[in-house]
Amino acid sequence: MRKPIEVISYQSTAPDHHHHHTQIVMPISGELTLQVERQEALITKGQACLISKEFSHTHYAQLTNRCVVINALPSWNHELPSASAFVTLTPIAQQYLDFLVHLDGLDPYHPMLPQAMNMLEHMLPLPVESLTHQDRRLSQAKALLEKDFAYPWTMTELAQKVHLSQSQLSVLFKRYLGLTPKQYLLKLRLEKAQYHLTTTKWSLEQIAEKVGLTDANALIRLFQQHLQLTPRQYQSQHLDRLKHA
Repeated sequence: MRKPIEVISYQSTAPDHHHHHTQIVMPISGELTLQVERQEALITKGQACLISKEFSHTHYAQLTNRCVVINALPSWNHELPSASAFVTLTPIAQQYLDFLVHLDGLDPYHPMLPQAMNMLEHMLPLPVESLTHQDRRLSQAKALLEKDFAYPWTMTELAQKVHLSQSQLSVLFKRYLGLTPKQYLLKLRLEKAQYHLTTTKWSLEQIAEKVGLTDANALIRLFQQHLQLTPRQYQSQHLDRLKHA
């Protein structure tokens, strides 16, 4: 399996071939001629080649070059081919390449890599699947969390349930909800805890257990982090509002 981020110098020519994953080639110096499914172009710094999964491609390098190569970018659904193989990078994307170069030597499982890869989603004109299809997978994940918010979800398990990678799942949540899956789950637990505080006489330990938190201290931290109140302060304020309603 190829590394997510590589810095490569292409030489001479290569036979026609294809990959079982998407690939993005972005020169940082020199030039390179690429042909992707009959589309051919000479690319230099400031340009990129988007190679869709299973697309036949080859290269010809007459001059010395260095390229950042991104393999299997999570936010690019590999089932969607790119309409154009060759694109021009924005100034921000060009500056970001300088940062990506320094990630080449990292272990493939280094925690910085998913964050760096996700940033590229906002800088490249990636093919976008229909909103309906996006909504279906996002809705499935949301429904699972909303139905079983007290379950000890891991993001790996949630992603597997809806047939996505963790990175793809995180991108979908952040794009359409503005939250990561974990943040959305905590939001659900907070809302359920608020409901129990105002409709039952349960102890904090009981409420924490009902909403999937480890103990009362975890419940207190959740309230203080998001509402700047303890659960009892929130409960007291709610009762005061009822009295003066």
